[in-house]
Amino acid sequence: MIRMGLAEEVKKLDWCLQQARWLETDAGDDWAWDNYGREVDVPVGEDDIVEHLLSEVLTEAGRHTNKAIRKFQGVEEWEQ
Repeated sequence: MIRMGLAEEVKKLDWCLQQARWLETDAGDDWAWDNYGREVDVPVGEDDIVEHLLSEVLTEAGRHTNKAIRKFQGVEEWEQ
């Protein structure tokens, strides 16, 4: 579900923003190093962008906490 939503949003981005986001991916970074100094069009890999964004979303979600999560983890007692 998250992946599909991200894919839809990536398709809505302007071409230059898709290129910029793709250059943040591992594939885009590799491409940029291989083509450093050349005047060539930047390709776009939508799947690479989606996977990169999904990783960012899940990383941030993993950092989220609240009292219920801390209680589940045994870190905090319920305050009543």
